[in-house]
Amino acid sequence: MTSVNRDTPELAGDLVSPRSMAELARAGFSMVRQRKMRVPYQVHHVADHPGYLDKLIGSEPSAGFIETLTTAAHGTGLVIVTQAVATGAGARAPIGAGDPVHVQQVPGVARRFSGNAVPNVSFVYDSANVFEGLIAIGRRDVPLQRRHARAILDIMAKIAELAVGTARAPILSLQSPVQLPLRASSDLAADREDRDETPQDTRLSSWPSDVIAVRFSIGLATSTAKLRLRLAKEAARFCEDNGFAFWVADTRSGFRAGSWFPICRHDVKRLRAYFERSPEKGDGEQPQWSVPLTFVGPARVGAIKSIVSYLRCYPPVGVIACSMSIINDVAFIHLQLTTSAIQTAVLEAVNKGLDQETTVPGNDLQLAQVKPVTLLPVVLAGLVGGGFDPRPDIVANLTRKVGDFHLLVGPARRLPLICDQRRWALWVSWEMAGQKADLSVPFLALYDVLRNLMPNSIGGRESPEGPNVEYLICRRVRYAVLRGKGKISFPNSIQSLVARDDIQAGLAALCEQIEDGWRAKLDPTYQVRELTVSWRETWLGHWVAPVD
Repeated sequence: MTSVNRDTPELAGDLVSPRSMAELARAGFSMVRQRKMRVPYQVHHVADHPGYLDKLIGSEPSAGFIETLTTAAHGTGLVIVTQAVATGAGARAPIGAGDPVHVQQVPGVARRFSGNAVPNVSFVYDSANVFEGLIAIGRRDVPLQRRHARAILDIMAKIAELAVGTARAPILSLQSPVQLPLRASSDLAADREDRDETPQDTRLSSWPSDVIAVRFSIGLATSTAKLRLRLAKEAARFCEDNGFAFWVADTRSGFRAGSWFPICRHDVKRLRAYFERSPEKGDGEQPQWSVPLTFVGPARVGAIKSIVSYLRCYPPVGVIACSMSIINDVAFIHLQLTTSAIQTAVLEAVNKGLDQETTVPGNDLQLAQVKPVTLLPVVLAGLVGGGFDPRPDIVANLTRKVGDFHLLVGPARRLPLICDQRRWALWVSWEMAGQKADLSVPFLALYDVLRNLMPNSIGGRESPEGPNVEYLICRRVRYAVLRGKGKISFPNSIQSLVARDDIQAGLAALCEQIEDGWRAKLDPTYQVRELTVSWRETWLGHWVAPVD
């Protein structure tokens, strides 16, 4: 047998001939058109209230919710689920954006979208080679203001620039608002430039809460120290210039998710100067409304950069919350837009206009327009009016990066009052084995424990005083292992169950009580490998690989 040296230049052309490439392209095109290469998904834009996910999972146990992302912020909830393709589905899928997207309206509750997305089968990254950071705009006690929406959009633009321009890698996740690193909470609250790190700083003085900040992760093709330092340096320079606080994830051996290393601290003077560069009327006021948008399409590098660049062509528009994750090689990018250009009195007119632009006449269940290149300009023009003309290169980049995405919009919704938003959170995680295990197994058991353990404080599943999911991600690993991590929030009344003299010890006892009840509630036929309830993310289960 003749051996072939693949490094020999003379034989390189024979090994990868144009004919071979053509056959490979034809095979790939045929494979993508197979129905099994579609990822069926559901996206729910919800009027956030406790118990929605609990009720959804309990009412559709046969749906098999496995790969799941759920978030909640500023009165709007997001539920994303992907499901398996039915074995009896058709052999071929249409060329183009895929099957039609359908919508179901639940007045006053939710807008539910369902469709099929084409995954990017060439999207490959190593979950161990991730650069993760957190950029905070202000202190934890600062309420949301209109100017913060523009700051979040600027931070997203910088993150996208780091991913595409510096790392040449994809953004794997985005989340806002988020919880501040524990060790830095007292530092930010005091606004001190210099502070000695002493053991007393790590002692909990109050229950951690969410702040106006953006947490992100970038998948690195080559995880070198030089590249990580360059990313950290560029992000730090951006934060120092604008007065933002900045942390990077601690990747040293033995440090798990939720461990952070501080780089920049909050600078009040520079932050004030940042806001004064482009002042608008009502900047210090709370946003009154928001419009949720979710982009769904093949995961690829530069998608978020193209979206953010286009949004920044409309200066009145800002982002008050964002969530992004990649599930089954499909990117789900969720944004809550707001602007001061219109008043809440026209919310109904905005929603009516969105319905007319997106639904098929005579068929309220099918969306007529889901392409971002066509729909996004219409949505933005309806929110801020005319007079804005994005540059041709920005439009071309949007078409190239997300032209085959689905854009799911609405409904526009009023934001709740600030006094109604104060809630307290605990972290949960699980890992269990079993091919029949799906999200309903651990999640419904957890909610039963919360409802039975604290009936006076928590109330029923849909009570305003009930537990609410602020963040949850669940993934299937190696076909037989189900991993999940989430953050469950509670109303102020939950503090009555925590010892006031020692909050840290009281929270630890509460977490232990919930965890013991949760473990006892699960069916023993499921092999529970890890089950954790904690008030600190870094104390969650010992996973051999990250879930997010």
